[in-house]
Amino acid sequence: MMDRFEQLPDSEKIERYARLAQKALSAYGLSDVGFAHLQTSTHATFEVTTGDPSRHYALRICRAEWPYDMLQREILWLTSLCRDTDLVVPEPMLSTDGQLIRKVAIAGVPGFRLCTLLRWVDGEQRNSELTAENLNRIGSTLATLHAHATTFRWPDEIEPSRRDATHVSQTLNEDSLLSLFTETQIDTIRQAIAWIGRTMVELGSGSAVAGAIHGRFTPSHLRFANGDAHAIGFGHCRWGYYLYDIATLRRHVVSRENGVALVAALLDGYRSVRALPDDTENRIPAFSALQSIDRIRSLLSESDLTGRASRNLDREHAVLQSLIETI
Repeated sequence: MMDRFEQLPDSEKIERYARLAQKALSAYGLSDVGFAHLQTSTHATFEVTTGDPSRHYALRICRAEWPYDMLQREILWLTSLCRDTDLVVPEPMLSTDGQLIRKVAIAGVPGFRLCTLLRWVDGEQRNSELTAENLNRIGSTLATLHAHATTFRWPDEIEPSRRDATHVSQTLNEDSLLSLFTETQIDTIRQAIAWIGRTMVELGSGSAVAGAIHGRFTPSHLRFANGDAHAIGFGHCRWGYYLYDIATLRRHVVSRENGVALVAALLDGYRSVRALPDDTENRIPAFSALQSIDRIRSLLSESDLTGRASRNLDREHAVLQSLIETI
């Protein structure tokens, strides 16, 4: 049934998700509200309006196979951030029976879907228009996230695996690589993995350098309001090195005309809240390499590795090659 559902026209899938959204919203006492479909990429997301600006929400309907533990980790960290910091992040809402996560099903949409209702985060999205001042504010926001992460812990039963040096060395299946890359290209990937592992060993794995991270800290997951930067899109939060989040944003701005100044503003904003080691800028490229390794791993899981996927694999390998040349 899943295959049949995925083959439906987008308009039909959205109509079915809208019916599921109505059922989910009733569990939050929101039966007579306005809601509009925003996107159906990883998840189906709806904006929910009530006429009261203080009751403005985003309803997210997770894709069928989304892990419950992964969603729990996101919701628990967001709840803690809302309680313990002044950051503006999507606040999880309780259903009328006191649940933060609902399982909802209707005819026409396969399986039970995990649903969450999050308080809407106002603000505008910027990308090419990012200024040094924006990056400074982003840096302070990210540092506040990481400062919170130094003391935050998930319950043992949903504690994520640690992406340390040992884990990275087991990241990619070389048999899969052999069908797509030359031996020389694979050697570049091996060098990158060894470099990442060495960097992690040098850093250690204490809470001062690793803990809960956003995981996809890109301009598309930031909103700006009243001069402040607000983070959204915590669906891929996990245990990791804080430099991974910094490297993620750096990768999106460093190649711009004023990229060096933007990166400097990002780090200055971060340091205004939380200290960074003097050699931080020398270590960030290793985590940029880890992003490319992660991207290659994700692409290898796709069923069709031609066309766009093939071009993306080539691009990520080229990024790795250029990073290796800086060592």
